[in-house]
Amino acid sequence: MNKWKIIARHKWVSEAIITESINETEKLVRFTATIFGWRNWKIWEGKLNESMISQYVQQKVMGIRDKIKSGDEEIFYKEIK
Repeated sequence: MNKWKIIARHKWVSEAIITESINETEKLVRFTATIFGWRNWKIWEGKLNESMISQYVQQKVMGIRDKIKSGDEEIFYKEIK
């Protein structure tokens, strides 16, 4: 069973909540974000062996937040890379 468990909610970025979840079976970590009420932006998923992951997650969330803030509606129609 592929079960995710929320282990933390972070406020690393203003106007966003970053949720950190863990899949203990597969030893994976996932970060998703709620930005301006828009939920479930998948930011990153994988094995947590990178020391700079919090910085990466913050930058990605800020990029999405800034595009939404600027009125760029394409952010809702394409995959975030």
